[in-house]
Amino acid sequence: MVYRCFLLNGLVFILIGLQLPSIVEGLEDYSLTEAIYYGLLVSLLIIVIRIIWVYPATFLPRMMSHKIRTKEPMPSAKSVFIVAWSGMRGVVSLASALSIPLAVSPGVAFPERNIILFITFVVILVTLVFQGLSLPLIIRLLNIEAGDAVMKESEQESSINLQMAQVSLNYLENNHSEELERSPALQELRKRYSGIIENNTERMDKSVARRYRKILVELIDVRRAELNRLRHEHDYDDELLRRHESNLDLEEARLRK
Repeated sequence: MVYRCFLLNGLVFILIGLQLPSIVEGLEDYSLTEAIYYGLLVSLLIIVIRIIWVYPATFLPRMMSHKIRTKEPMPSAKSVFIVAWSGMRGVVSLASALSIPLAVSPGVAFPERNIILFITFVVILVTLVFQGLSLPLIIRLLNIEAGDAVMKESEQESSINLQMAQVSLNYLENNHSEELERSPALQELRKRYSGIIENNTERMDKSVARRYRKILVELIDVRRAELNRLRHEHDYDDELLRRHESNLDLEEARLRK
């Protein structure tokens, strides 16, 4: 399927090369300089309109719908600009222009058809060549980091495994702490979840891992504050509370490595 797309795109640009000389000759009321000027002007207009349109199309649905915000996190403005800048024109634009009929009626040519086709060729050239070749430079200038982009499937998989293991570990420690001290099987289970957290944290991209480590450290602070609250209630054995606090210290030290 991919090869077919490449083949069709190649045929389209061959068609452009075959059509362009006859279109330039048929400009009639326009000089080549004027036609290029109009083509560049329309190209600039198309680029600006896309940039203006992509921002509200990205942010408005998320601002208006809680469901969308939950399913699709708010992207950064820099990432949205990259999407807007990547709006290259190609086969569809050319097909639309070539679909213009040669004549509106027998013996009456369609007005300005050649200039429309020429402008379309210029727009395709500008967006594909100028925008396409400038994309790496734009990414470097905007300093797009891996955290600004959508996580790859492997990163998402590591993130899911990490969060599931962390939730499971938290549940065990918060709800079955006494059993954890007595049961070797549960202790092995805790080691297993701890290993999953460590392995998946290492596999994740550094910027993503940093973000999740920060969240995990915040969760440790929350649990430590809860331990302090429980200590002031004097309803729990102090030695048991110190043991939990020690476990939190070890977990935090592991995350801050």
